[in-house]
Amino acid sequence: MIVRTFNERATALAFPLGGVGTGNVSLGARGELRDWEIFNRPAKGALLPNTFFAIRAQAGDSQPVARVLEAPIQPPYTLSHGFHPITAAGLPRMAGATFRGEYPFATIEFHAPDLPVHISLEAYTPLLPLDPAASGIPGAVLAYTVTNTADAPVKLTLVGSLFNPVGGLALDPYGNLAAGGVGQNVNELRDEAGLRGLLLRSEQFGPNDLQFGELALATDHPNITAKRAWLRGAWYDFLREFWDDLTDDGLLTDLGYDTPSEAGKTDTGSLGLVATLAPGESTTLRFFLTWYFPNRPNSWNVRKPAPTVRNHYATRFDGAWAVARELAGKREYLEAATRQFHNSLFSSTLPPAVLDAVSANIVPIRSTTCFWLEDGRFFGYEGCFDDAGCCD
Repeated sequence: MIVRTFNERATALAFPLGGVGTGNVSLGARGELRDWEIFNRPAKGALLPNTFFAIRAQAGDSQPVARVLEAPIQPPYTLSHGFHPITAAGLPRMAGATFRGEYPFATIEFHAPDLPVHISLEAYTPLLPLDPAASGIPGAVLAYTVTNTADAPVKLTLVGSLFNPVGGLALDPYGNLAAGGVGQNVNELRDEAGLRGLLLRSEQFGPNDLQFGELALATDHPNITAKRAWLRGAWYDFLREFWDDLTDDGLLTDLGYDTPSEAGKTDTGSLGLVATLAPGESTTLRFFLTWYFPNRPNSWNVRKPAPTVRNHYATRFDGAWAVARELAGKREYLEAATRQFHNSLFSSTLPPAVLDAVSANIVPIRSTTCFWLEDGRFFGYEGCFDDAGCCD
């Protein structure tokens, strides 16, 4: 199989993360999350505001260095009003990135000479041949490996920030957030044995509503810091407060918002993983990004209005936190089995063209246009198939 590497200039690259029939979000060559197609509809090019990973590292008594864990945003820079603060375009980033895709694993080596650590990312969703349950998890594992390259201990905080989109994201013509369908959104901090993090939900919708859903950003790392909601301010205030809070001491300050967001507004939450590394020491810090948007219109049905159906993963999980618990609780097994499949595929003696075709054709069935339904039928791009090859 031909394996190619890319740098941050590969602006069309999008590596899908997400189980079979669950929708997916893609990882770009810069290290960014893009193409958020987890809401039961195609959404190529869709980005989530304020959603990125960042690191703060301090070697000994030296000045701390903080960077967004993405390579620089690439041209063309042709927006009519420049980049809106919800893109975080003005924050310092890594100097570059090298992307390598060996399905179902994507790896990125980040380059930043001014950081006292070396950072790489391995991202994947479990994929086990002949095991549809393990291969149908609506989520992804993002594992950052950090190595201390300094001569002194390094204190570090690795932070993931995630926008709460439940209800529907909307933008005005200039890229500002518009009201959309959000409102009454809640970012909840949870901490249980083996799993802790943020659950993003809304109190506006019932469980059978098309807009009902949840996102979670969780970790199995024991030492965390969290900000449930960024500053509910305007202009650049929310981004500046978050960045100043992170760079100050590496610990996030919860602003104490105990009420859901106002109508037409929502919040961004941040989860930080805190560690100290001795010179030469490495550690792997994992995030579990999971989603649960169970209801979708049967868009292949000729009757109007289209009836609502439920995705198959709703029969196994009751929310995004349950998905995160599955990924964390079975992580070692799921990762080992997925890696075994990967190694078998890439060590095969079949001709490279055949292997490329095999791996390429795994990806399309993970797209948003293919869903397992609650009753066991499968939605594909040519229709909905049950055991008889058709549907009602």
